[in-house]
Amino acid sequence: MKAKKLTTPVKKVRLAIYISLAVLVNNAAFVYGQSSSQGPKIGNTFSTAAIAGSSATWSNPANAKIADNNFSINSVDLPLQGNYTDYLIATNFSFTVPAGKQIDGIQVRVTRMEDSSNAKDYRIRMIKAGAIGAVDRISAINWTGTNTTKVYGSSTDLWGDTWTVSDVNAANFGVAVAVQRSSNSASPITARVDNLRITVYYSDPIPPPLPVELTSFNASMLTGNSVKLTWQTASETNNDFFTISRGTDPTTLQPVATIDGSGNSASIHEYSYTNTLSIINATVPYYYYQLSQTDLDGTTKVIASDAVRTGTVTGEVSVYPNPFYDKLSIYMNRSSLPTEIQIMDMFGKIVYTDTRENDCDGEMDISLPEKLDPGVYYLTIDNGIDKTVKRIMKSKK
Repeated sequence: MKAKKLTTPVKKVRLAIYISLAVLVNNAAFVYGQSSSQGPKIGNTFSTAAIAGSSATWSNPANAKIADNNFSINSVDLPLQGNYTDYLIATNFSFTVPAGKQIDGIQVRVTRMEDSSNAKDYRIRMIKAGAIGAVDRISAINWTGTNTTKVYGSSTDLWGDTWTVSDVNAANFGVAVAVQRSSNSASPITARVDNLRITVYYSDPIPPPLPVELTSFNASMLTGNSVKLTWQTASETNNDFFTISRGTDPTTLQPVATIDGSGNSASIHEYSYTNTLSIINATVPYYYYQLSQTDLDGTTKVIASDAVRTGTVTGEVSVYPNPFYDKLSIYMNRSSLPTEIQIMDMFGKIVYTDTRENDCDGEMDISLPEKLDPGVYYLTIDNGIDKTVKRIMKSKK
C-alpha cells in the first residue's frame, strides 16, 4: 500500500524532514516566447552601394547617423519618373543580444523628407553578414516635405530570412535604403535622410518536443509481495524503450526491467509492469521506483518516480497544505528524537540539509526554495528508528 493519508487528529510534534525530489516532466509548466528587445539603435558605419541603372548616389552618408536635421542627400536630381538612387547603407549597430536567444523580429525606423513630396521608397532591405537581402518593406506613399519617421517591419517580421544572435550582433548587420521619383514634374528631387535606426526583438527559443509526453506514472502495492507499475504516454518520438529501476534508497536505484516503447506515436499508450519484492518487513518500509526513457539514438532521460509503502511505520504524519508553493507545516505523533532534514533531487543531489537534535515536539513550518519546479516530491521523515514517506506536490504560484 502507499503511505496512508492521516484522517485522525494527532499530537503536534516538531520534527526534521528529508525531502526527495521527483519532478514530473509531464506536469512541468514553462513560459516561452516572452519577447525582449534592444533598440532603436543607431548605426556607426555609413556608406553607399551601387544599384545597376541608378541615376544618383548619396552625399554625406554619415549625416544619417543622428536625427539633427543634418541630412544625407541624393547627389544629383532624379529627372524622370522611376529614376532611383543607389543604396544608402548603415551598419555596425552594436547590438548585444544574449547568446541562446531566438530572433523574433526586426524593425527599421527611417527619418526622412523630400522637398517636393515627389519621391517614394525604392528599396528598404536588411543587411546580413554584409550582404543586402532580397526582401523589401517599401511604402507606396510619397515622402513628405516635413521631416518624418517611417517604421518598417515589426516585432514579428523577419524580412523573409532566418536570423541568429551572431547575425544581428555582427558589425556587418544593418539596413540599406534607396529612393525613386514617383512622377514627372518640374521640381528637382532632393531626398534627405536624417536618421536610420534598428530595433531587434528576441525571446527564449521554444524547446523541441519531449521524446515522451508522459501523462501518469504510478506504483501500487498488490496483495502479497508484488508492486504494479503503470504509466501512460500521450505521444512518443523516437522512443526505443523504458527502464524501471528500484531500490530501498532513492539515491541507489538499480534497473529491474526494460519495456519496449512505441517508437513514434501521437496516440495514447498504456504500459504496466509487475515487480516482485524479495524483502518486506519493518526494516524496509518503502521501495522507490524510477522510470527512464531511452531514445533510438541511445539518449536516456529520467522522466518519473514513485514509491510504495511495504513495512510498518510507527509514527503518523500530517502535512499541509498539499499541494504547497513554498511553505509546509508538518504534524506528527512521535516521541522526541533527533531528526534529519534534507532536500534531494531525483538524481541524488542534496540541495538542503538540517538536523534537529532534540525537542521535536510541536509544529514545524518548513520554507522551501521558490526555484524548485512544480511537480511531485517525496517527503521522508527519519529519526533513526522509523521512517515515513509522504507524496506531496509543489504547485505553480
